[in-house]
Amino acid sequence: MKLLPASFFVGLLSFFSHSVLAQGADIPPPDTRTAIVAKATKLAETRGKAPELADNLVNPFTGIIREPSLPEVATGPIPVGLSGPELLSQLASTIPSTGTLVFGGNAMLLLGPKKIKVGEKIPVSFEGKDYQLTLTAVTPTTFTVQLGKEFSTRTVRKR
Repeated sequence: MKLLPASFFVGLLSFFSHSVLAQGADIPPPDTRTAIVAKATKLAETRGKAPELADNLVNPFTGIIREPSLPEVATGPIPVGLSGPELLSQLASTIPSTGTLVFGGNAMLLLGPKKIKVGEKIPVSFEGKDYQLTLTAVTPTTFTVQLGKEFSTRTVRKR
């Protein structure tokens, strides 16, 4: 019975010594490593040309992704006799608002069954021309729209 623990110990010793010797065989000799490093350096060099990066790259460390906001331009010409603020006031008065809603911290304007979030576009037709108004703010009783650099605040019509 004393032979069993001794043979077990010898078996473990031979197993571990074999694994230690096998690890040394995975490392190539210094001459081979030098050739591999030289080839990798040659493949990695940029030859003086900077890599081309996309313009819309986002810094992954800020955690904030913001779309650039550009002023909206009307798709049609401005009717004669109406300037920016008057035109926007007329356009905003044609929006059929039926209420407001705050869901998950996002304020929305209700246009019948449609829900428009802040930042979304509202298509409006006026005197045969099409315009895209941007919803910029929603309160429980009012909403604000933008066209170009002009803003207009209107009260919400309740049904």
